[in-house]
Amino acid sequence: MEDNKLTTVRSVNRALSILKCFLAPPHEFGITEISNCLQLSKGTIHLLAKSLQEEGFLEQVDRTRKYRLGLVVHDLSLATNVAGSDLRSIAHEFLKQLCYTVSLPCYLAVELGEQVIVIDKVEPALPFMVIIQVGTALPYYSTAPGKLLLAYAPVERQNAILRSLKLSALTPNGITSKVLLREELKRIVRNGYALDQEETLVGLFCIGVPVRNSKGQVVACLTVSAISSSLSESNYTKFLPHLQDYAERISQKLRFPL
Repeated sequence: MEDNKLTTVRSVNRALSILKCFLAPPHEFGITEISNCLQLSKGTIHLLAKSLQEEGFLEQVDRTRKYRLGLVVHDLSLATNVAGSDLRSIAHEFLKQLCYTVSLPCYLAVELGEQVIVIDKVEPALPFMVIIQVGTALPYYSTAPGKLLLAYAPVERQNAILRSLKLSALTPNGITSKVLLREELKRIVRNGYALDQEETLVGLFCIGVPVRNSKGQVVACLTVSAISSSLSESNYTKFLPHLQDYAERISQKLRFPL
């Protein structure tokens, strides 16, 4: 019986060690690479990886057949961050006030792992508004929160994400060139805000501004999003000052929580 317990514990430890491998870039690894990293046989790695895949902790990339972290890991990360996040609890009341002020859907998005995730929302009771659910993963290259958080990311992280991105236009307005995307990121830092000009979904326009922590680091994106008849290139500057005001209020609260 004791031997069985030790075997089980060893298997759990090895499975956790496999998951930790994916913390390092490029965050996708094959059986041989994991085997070399952990100094374990390919057979052992293969069995454990398949078990982790079946439980949703790993997924296999169709093109390369390598593994990457699965949705369960992202769900756990989201649950941890949302449940215990001071950011979300601090920001929620400001989201409600901003929504009341602009009468548009308001969202808060952050980076979790290798994704941009919506962690909170407040929406007016208008049935024609586009609804984005909490937990939605947003593309880095087409959405206002994705582009803004990428623009303010540390250089090494930004470069790593850009290398891994596969640009595929979701609408006719989408960016498909990494050169143009880099120019867009520089423009976002200069302007202090990001736009999604119907780049993710035809008819949907979005503005995003940075929320900063006590160290001045951008930790979230406060954003408003609506159909283009309500929010567009011609009128977004009317809403931008309100968005910036409430982002600064959240940032101030993060700097001085009491």
